[in-house]
Amino acid sequence: MLSTEGGTSSIDWAAYVAGLIPTSGQAPRTALVVAHPDDEVIGAGAQLPRFRDLFIFHLTDGAPRDMHDAHAHGFDNWRAYADTRRKELEGAMNLAGIPMERLVSLGYPDQEASLHLAELVQILVKRFSDSKIDLVLTHSYEGGHPDHDAAAFVVQMACRILAKSGAPAPSVVEMPFYHSRNGERVVSNFLAHAGSPVSCAQLSVEQRALKKKMFECYRTQEAVMRSFSTEFECFRKAPDYHFEQSPHEGKLFYENYAWGMDSAHWRVLAREARQALEQL
Repeated sequence: MLSTEGGTSSIDWAAYVAGLIPTSGQAPRTALVVAHPDDEVIGAGAQLPRFRDLFIFHLTDGAPRDMHDAHAHGFDNWRAYADTRRKELEGAMNLAGIPMERLVSLGYPDQEASLHLAELVQILVKRFSDSKIDLVLTHSYEGGHPDHDAAAFVVQMACRILAKSGAPAPSVVEMPFYHSRNGERVVSNFLAHAGSPVSCAQLSVEQRALKKKMFECYRTQEAVMRSFSTEFECFRKAPDYHFEQSPHEGKLFYENYAWGMDSAHWRVLAREARQALEQL
């Protein structure tokens, strides 16, 4: 197992992911679990080349079935849009040196991961166990997108199940994407959570250039990605979330959109998934 120089066994994984602490020994087997193709670059693109034993799991194929996004980008069916998003992912990950066989799409529809929470947890339990994953990077629970919150839920629940069974459970580090504050969209900043210090990496000239090139691979997502910085990346140890509570007071960001999901419905789905998993 990885250790910090000086022999300290307790590792600040967020600082490790941000490249802020020197390390020695064997690197952790790492999984990055995100909702959509492009989230991996937004959250940790500059750090990805440092992880040579990395699996990347996407919960969805990035293509909502209502065809709104597909039509907006000039596609006449969702499959062609999903295929294009996959090709964009492969181009970006080629720049990071991530082999294509390490890119695993779980294939659920964009905007619908929350409808399959228990299934996704069981998939990740097996994947983490089979691959002996030590460290997971994922979304924070912030109410920005229901699929993002689904990723936070399924990772944390999978790790809880592994720990309860007596198996090694990965440490979880999370990345901020966006949430609502006083009706405004806040990007790349965590919701405050007591006891969860944040480690931010100011990216080097070379890292910024790489991340910009990776962003450019996602041509269909250009309008979305231009709001995210290529100057820094932030991480923190995932808090022990209570997913049946709203991530913050007031209206969640995704409730501004007609995606068939609101905070109350999402939390019911989280409770039902937890109860179903407890019966296994």
